[in-house]
Formats: sequence, structure tokens, C-alpha cells
Amino acid sequence: MIKFKMFSINNLDRSKFIFDLIFYALGFYAFYANIGLVVVSIILNIVLLKVSNYYDKDLNAYYLDSFIDFLNQINSNLAIGMGFDSAIIASSKELHHDQSYSSQTLHIINRSIQLGIDVQSIFEILNERFPIPEATLFSRMMLLSKETGSNPSNIADITLDKLYMTYKVKQEINTILFQKKMEQSILCIAPMVIILFIKSTSSDFMVILYQTLIGKGVMSLSFLLIIIMKFISEKIVRFDI
Repeated sequence: MIKFKMFSINNLDRSKFIFDLIFYALGFYAFYANIGLVVVSIILNIVLLKVSNYYDKDLNAYYLDSFIDFLNQINSNLAIGMGFDSAIIASSKELHHDQSYSSQTLHIINRSIQLGIDVQSIFEILNERFPIPEATLFSRMMLLSKETGSNPSNIADITLDKLYMTYKVKQEINTILFQKKMEQSILCIAPMVIILFIKSTSSDFMVILYQTLIGKGVMSLSFLLIIIMKFISEKIVRFDI
């Protein structure tokens, strides 16, 4: 039985979803001249949206940005000699009107501290709010600092320096990949546009491809090769840094 997952529009990769809608709808119309298949392709894309994570955004960049904001929010208080708990409480009070993700995390951790939750659980909450390796490493270092007496401000500074470097590298790579993704999109759509152009200017030439068994086989194989090319090109430009 197909299970539908909880869906949030905020987690939707809109550009990917819209491109796939256009790609498959245009493809089925260009290669089969069949409106019914176009409708089916649209329905299947919507079902895929509901039952899988294929169109979910990569939230690592969002969590990275938010974690940098979080560290900046508490680092000013750590720098004047406050401990981690005190810095959280003070920063939460200063930002009580701010409802950004990083500030919400501050408020959640602040309430946990007020309830007397142990330090280990506090950092588990932090790791749940920021499920990225950088946050896990920061939590581990902060826990060790409580045992060794290290300055938490130094740990925050070192972590921020590394995060800024990681962020800069990711931004540069994303800029390069954006151009490659645009080229990929054009290469995938171009054959369909050419077919539709030929169909509109020389419809008699396309009849044999739409109505004969061999023609339908050629069109199906061509469309299949374009779909394979699309998936391969997506794999090439998708990787973790």
C-alpha cells in the first residue's frame, strides 16, 4: 500500500518540481502527441511529490546558515566571559522578539536550561535542531570544554572560522553548478522543442513516427535516452561537499 508522507511547501524544491512537470509533459506531447499521457505524467509527478523525498530541498545549506547565525548570537556573550548556559539565557532574552530558526533554537534551549535539563540533553537538542556534522562536532567540543575548563568562546570562534570557510567554498561551487544545471536543462528540453517545431512546420514528415509501429518504437527509444541523459546529468552535478 502506498503511504503518503507529511508534505510541507517550505521543503519543496520548486525549481526541480516545475522543471520535471514541464520536461515530462512536453516530452510525452512531443514524442507521442498524446494529451492523455501528458495528464498522466503530471499526476505521476504529483504522486511522486507526495510519496517520496525526491523533490525535497537539500536542507544542509539552510541548517548551516542557521547554525552560523546561532553561534554569532551567543558568541558576543561568550566573548565577555559567560559560560554556555549563561550565554544562551542572555542571548534568548536579547532576541525574544526574533522568530528566525536560530533564535527559535535559542529559546528552546533556554527553556530546557530553565527546566534544569542536564547538559548532555541540551546538546542533544542542539544536534536535533541542526542535524549537520559541524553542530555535532561543536557539541562534542563544548562538552569536553566543561571537563577540561577550556574557554567556550575560543571553541565558538574556531567553529565559526571553519564554518565561514565551508560556507564560502559551497557558495563558489553552487555558483559553478548553477551554470551547469542550466546547460543540462537546455540540453534536455531542446530535442522536444525541435520536434514540436518540425511538427508545426512539416506535420506530414512526423506522421510516420506517430502512427507506425517502427516510428513509435523510435520515438519511445529516443525519449528513453533523453530521460537517461537527464538522470545521469543530475547525478553529475549533485554531490556533498
